[in-house]
Amino acid sequence: MLIPKIPYIGMFWDIVFSPILSLSPALSLALISFLISLTVVIASKIVMRMSNLENIRQKIEEIRNEIFRLQKEGKEEMAKKQMEELLKINKSYMFQSFKLILVSLVIFILIFPWIAERYQSYSKIVKLPFALPFIGDGLNWLEWYILISFVVGFILKKIIE
Repeated sequence: MLIPKIPYIGMFWDIVFSPILSLSPALSLALISFLISLTVVIASKIVMRMSNLENIRQKIEEIRNEIFRLQKEGKEEMAKKQMEELLKINKSYMFQSFKLILVSLVIFILIFPWIAERYQSYSKIVKLPFALPFIGDGLNWLEWYILISFVVGFILKKIIE
């Protein structure tokens, strides 16, 4: 497996999710996916507030508009200075965005090996009422996890915004 196992982390997650694990595999994995997505969305929102990403985005947009205006007016030297400012702010934005990815990655690394170990024994965790091309008539644990995570993450982001 690409993600290394962390000693005793599986026992920790077994204890944390023990009430959920008594449910059917499909339902327990859906609830775990929901909780992970909720954690990632909330953590991302906290990091965004702390790093002020929205303000940085607005500043970038203002500087871009200013650069276009200055170029239209033929003020190339001023536009060049604004471009340097834009590059500096864009660098800051990229660094702050990297923090969001890092938060998600840490959460993923801490829990994903346990999920894989717990659910890999199920060949099809969800049976579909029809067959889909390239997938077949059921979803394995990874496909189910990805589906639930995307849907829940999308909905939670819309609710929290």
